[in-house]
Amino acid sequence: MLRKLPFAIAVLVVAAALSGQPARADALADAVAAIPAGVEEVRFAGSWTEGDQGGTHRIIVLRSSAKPVTARLFVQWIALGGDGARVARSVEIAEFAALKADIADFFTEADADGLAVHIESAGSDGAEYELFITGPNDYRFGRASN
Repeated sequence: MLRKLPFAIAVLVVAAALSGQPARADALADAVAAIPAGVEEVRFAGSWTEGDQGGTHRIIVLRSSAKPVTARLFVQWIALGGDGARVARSVEIAEFAALKADIADFFTEADADGLAVHIESAGSDGAEYELFITGPNDYRFGRASN
């Protein structure tokens, strides 16, 4: 009987610890909870098609917490189908990351050729950039030409 006592105590301790925790069987809620705190902006814009696939673009801005704040810019091609949505492709715009700048705001405009993203950088220079997305494998980034 005394040999079983430590095991019984351990079971009671674990049961008591778990009793205050709700059971988690919600994969979506767990995925949302796992989004990094640095993801500060997510927007959907425009549409794309390639072969028999198609969907929308998701633009993601992730910011550093270090000073000076810098942003990283990602574009995802979200495929929409009968079985739901999935990420078909994800690309970081490395040219923007290399600038080590923050994004004050951005605007999107979709047309038959793809998606245009106008980016206003934050900071003293206030430079503006353009990102042109023409397909799941093609984009062009550079300083805005006004």
